[in-house]
Parts: sequence; structure tokens; C-alpha cells
Amino acid sequence: VKYEVKVLTGNATYAGTDAKVYIKIFGENGTAREVELNNGQDSFEKGQTDKFTIQADNVGTVKKILVRHDNSGLGAGWYLAEVSIRYL
Repeated sequence: VKYEVKVLTGNATYAGTDAKVYIKIFGENGTAREVELNNGQDSFEKGQTDKFTIQADNVGTVKKILVRHDNSGLGAGWYLAEVSIRYL
């Protein structure tokens, strides 16, 4: 199924990252494989909201998510302020 993921990067100094960011979705029917959040834009910049459409397994009702980055690039630290996810 397709999901829309919205990610808000905080507004603090050095909040953004150039690292690769991944999401894993856990639900009542299982766990989806990890997916890279990449929309071809300069994502995860300070104060920015980024939107991604991803394809992943149908996990039923979403119970939790795991968001991580690979710590790559200069200034890999990241201030993740908010995430929302919904079925499309």
C-alpha cells in the first residue's frame, strides 16, 4: 500500500541533516520493511516540512514508527520535530 509521510525538521541551529533518513512502520498485522525517505529534493532542512509517498506492506492500524538516519554527511545530527503518516 501507499503511505504519505510528513516530516517536520525543527527550527533550532544546525537542525537539518544531509544524512539518509529511513522509516519503519509497525502495525497490528506486522512490520513493514524499512524504507528510505527520499523525494529527490533537499529534504530535512531547518524549519522545513517534507512530504514523501512510500510503498510498504499493509500493516493494518499503525501502532508505532521508527525513524532513523545513517549518520552520513557533514553535520549529520538532526532535530526531528514531528512525523505524521497516513494511508493513501
